[in-house]
Amino acid sequence: MDRSQTISNNINPNLPVERDSHVYNVASSWVHTFGPSLINDARFGFNISDDDTINPRTNDESFDMNALGIGEYRIPTDGNRVLTPREHGIPRITGLPFTLQELTNGNGYDRMDTFQFADHITLTKGRHNVKMGAEGYYVTMERGAANLEEGALAFSANQSGYSLASFLLGRPDNTQTPEGLPLTFPRSLRQGYYVNDDWKVTNKLTVNLGMRFDFIGVPYDAKGLWRTLDLPGDTSIVDGRGSGYNNNGTIIPTVFPGTVDENGAVGLYKQQTRFFMPRVGIAYRLNEKTVLRMGGGWFDNINHMNTLTIFNLMPPKSGSDLYQTFTNVAQTIAVTGINGQSYNVQTRQYRPDSNIITLDDPLFAKGGANATNRAVNVLAIPPRYLDGDVWKWSFDVQRELAKDLVFTVGYVGSKGSHVGNSIGNYNNPGTPSTSTNVQARRPYQQFYDPALPSRGIQTLGNVRYIDSYGESFYHGLQTKLDKRFSSGLAGGIAYTFSKAHGDGENGGQEGASWQDPLDRRGNRGPYRFNQTHNFVAHFVWEIPTGNLQGPLKWALSGWQTNGVLSIRSGFPFSVTQGGDLNTGGPTRPDRLQDGSLGDAATRKLWFDPTAFQRVSCNIPSRPDLCHLGTAGYNILNAPGQHNLDFSLYKNFTVTETVKVQFRSEFFNAFNTPYFGDPTNIGFSTNTSIVPDGVRQGEIRSLRTPMRIVQFGLKLFF
Repeated sequence: MDRSQTISNNINPNLPVERDSHVYNVASSWVHTFGPSLINDARFGFNISDDDTINPRTNDESFDMNALGIGEYRIPTDGNRVLTPREHGIPRITGLPFTLQELTNGNGYDRMDTFQFADHITLTKGRHNVKMGAEGYYVTMERGAANLEEGALAFSANQSGYSLASFLLGRPDNTQTPEGLPLTFPRSLRQGYYVNDDWKVTNKLTVNLGMRFDFIGVPYDAKGLWRTLDLPGDTSIVDGRGSGYNNNGTIIPTVFPGTVDENGAVGLYKQQTRFFMPRVGIAYRLNEKTVLRMGGGWFDNINHMNTLTIFNLMPPKSGSDLYQTFTNVAQTIAVTGINGQSYNVQTRQYRPDSNIITLDDPLFAKGGANATNRAVNVLAIPPRYLDGDVWKWSFDVQRELAKDLVFTVGYVGSKGSHVGNSIGNYNNPGTPSTSTNVQARRPYQQFYDPALPSRGIQTLGNVRYIDSYGESFYHGLQTKLDKRFSSGLAGGIAYTFSKAHGDGENGGQEGASWQDPLDRRGNRGPYRFNQTHNFVAHFVWEIPTGNLQGPLKWALSGWQTNGVLSIRSGFPFSVTQGGDLNTGGPTRPDRLQDGSLGDAATRKLWFDPTAFQRVSCNIPSRPDLCHLGTAGYNILNAPGQHNLDFSLYKNFTVTETVKVQFRSEFFNAFNTPYFGDPTNIGFSTNTSIVPDGVRQGEIRSLRTPMRIVQFGLKLFF
């Protein structure tokens, strides 16, 4: 049983996040010996994990979101209801030099239960040691979470020349209504069956042969609250999907299932039964001091449930309406700056058919906007969604160098298929354009929701597309030198030279918006967790005291020191700029040079901004800049880590069976900062081509805390 509470804060002390966690774990095992060669191990266990994430305004009935002076906040698709006190908070405000939002966005509360049943049989016969068994997992949840719990306001330079000026003028670029915290009740049954034979072929050769079958049940919402945009297409994959809706002879997307009740408690995609997965391993002893090992196999890679629990964020219980403004290039005005220099300022004006959003009524709760200029954000998952799988292989050589010293060098690789992706801007135009009207250029313009017939044919906005078409790759050279414990000392050093790259990863760390949502390979690169070089050294030393006696022995004996030294290269990051291509998604600039400053890099300037050039469709005199940038994905690396964790223990023997240990532990003992990513490039004016913004490439954050010292007592009995 575990109880924990965490309070974290951002720069703004008024926006803390409190997380309460209640966890229960039970594990049981019944081992029965039928004979000297046959053993059965039956297991049962469960995990119950309850989490709450709240902010100071949560459940505060005196807090009124509508009294903030930036509009009225309701959930239009759910009967235009007001937000409950549990859903209270400050809306997300983006596009500024800072982000203002409740950091509870994306979280609410979770009631997660997992029940596990398993039985394992071990049979030993001659040179064979055979293991076989079966496992079953039943996973249930009750969850309330949303990425736009309180709604969002976004500002850009199109309304004033600078996004901060647009904010001060109260002119958002686009707004989204709140999603609230709608409930979801996922259920999933998973089963696995395996057989494995450890076959000692000779005294020098051992072969491991195995086969496993996994059945990953398609999750569903027990109350039929999961829904997906259903694009017209194949009608033979999932019953009820693919036929679309006939809108006066034009087939447009619809929403599946058509009801929001227990009748819709179905899987959104097709069940698979393809995981018959072989594995093989070989170990060969060349001589008394050298061993060769190699192996490979096919494994499933289950996409986590969190990927699917968002499908309750759909109308009518949730979802969000999107309001956008669109501008055209207007006149150029010559002005004289405070420094006496002359500047030509390019202005813009609202299109005649555009919403004009103001902070007085940013979500048009007071009227003034109708269905023709309101778009609806939805989610989609294809009916042929596949569970992830990965092939893994390895080869290593291990050599005993001395009595207590062992050296290992090896290669490890993997290839993952059907990696989960989360593409938040799937319905955005991937082609740059001088037109800021993203809505008019979306691939899918309209849809029909049978659960909301009163809304008729609706305008389709953002589509967050959850698919399984990503690929992942890993290659690593791994070396390790270990000293076994002897004479009070144990330790080791390890070094890995590797690369992890691909696309996908369920949006985790990779981001949910792509420069071109239809160009998968254009968003492929090193993963955000990739570290090319990774060196780790560790030691445990029980300080010897010889044959000391009396008080001196009591004072000097029983001391133990431990340490872990980590030296790692930095994580990769992408260089991006503002949305100057009018695609509604992130934009990467042109890359003219490498951009890395190498040993000359500092915290104030980590990379060379002038190695990049702006791409833009909003500078009439430079139509040559209206194209997707050539800078790749995750092309530069942030600072690496140099960290020493050190501890000093003192052991006191009370009796033969009772011992007390005093512990002093120093995390990041040398107080070495581990810096985060640098800021991106910026531009001082709308027509600047060479990056000339302030504080470009500057590092202003830490990945891990500075030195932490803690003391404790531990009782052994």
